[in-house]
Amino acid sequence: MRSIIINEQGNLNIIGKLFYAALVIIIASILVGLIKRAINRALKYRGLQSDSKIKTFQQILTKIIYVFAYFIAIVLILDRFGINTNSILATAGIGGVAIGFGAQYVVRDVISGMIILAEDQYRVGDYVSIEGVSGIIEDVGLRLTKVRDFTGELHIIQNGNIKIVTNKSRGPQRAWVQVYLPHSTDIKAVTSIIEGACEKVKEKYPSITDGPSLLGITDFGEYDMVMSIKAMVEDLKHWEVERELRKTILEDLVAEGIELPAFVVVEGGAKDEV
Repeated sequence: MRSIIINEQGNLNIIGKLFYAALVIIIASILVGLIKRAINRALKYRGLQSDSKIKTFQQILTKIIYVFAYFIAIVLILDRFGINTNSILATAGIGGVAIGFGAQYVVRDVISGMIILAEDQYRVGDYVSIEGVSGIIEDVGLRLTKVRDFTGELHIIQNGNIKIVTNKSRGPQRAWVQVYLPHSTDIKAVTSIIEGACEKVKEKYPSITDGPSLLGITDFGEYDMVMSIKAMVEDLKHWEVERELRKTILEDLVAEGIELPAFVVVEGGAKDEV
């Protein structure tokens, strides 16, 4: 066997070099397969295999490993065949530096996107505030995140620019309604009416996890006073609950003949309400 692959000078002959090339490629293939299997096992252990974004991340990482492994294998094979690989490595190094300078922001965005996906900071459909923009996540990519605000405008944010993310879809949201009433209002009567309205709304919305609760008088104005109602609601339905609370409270107050201010009757919720 030795005489088949080694010549008289003790070096590999053409058959030996071909055998060496085949062996290097086989080893590279085995390493790529082992790393790919390790990634699949890690994702399976964390229950993330079905997540489309994680699959995208997995495919990109696998391709990077594949290219790197076979690039090293080709360099080793060419070197064994007596081809000077220094120029190839130098060219790759210069090209890498050029690409690094030219695409440093792209690389930063992609790395940030990988971290966002791996840490599950937000998903499509989540209600978030990112870099001063509030809305629903429409798409999460490796380089860009797309947020649709409540005016219908689409905001495209580079992942590398994201410093603070406020995810408002991870847990119940607050529904907040304020009722403005004249100072002369009968507090006991109004309290009973508002609490009755809160009970009606609670029965109508199973998504309410706490409340609605009347907190009492929370502010005094020059011409009126403010009574506030709070509830905690799941599934991003707090806006809907706020609207229903306003409607029910207003109807019940009017039905009972309660005097209301001339300008502002009921208000509440966030300014990005839909």
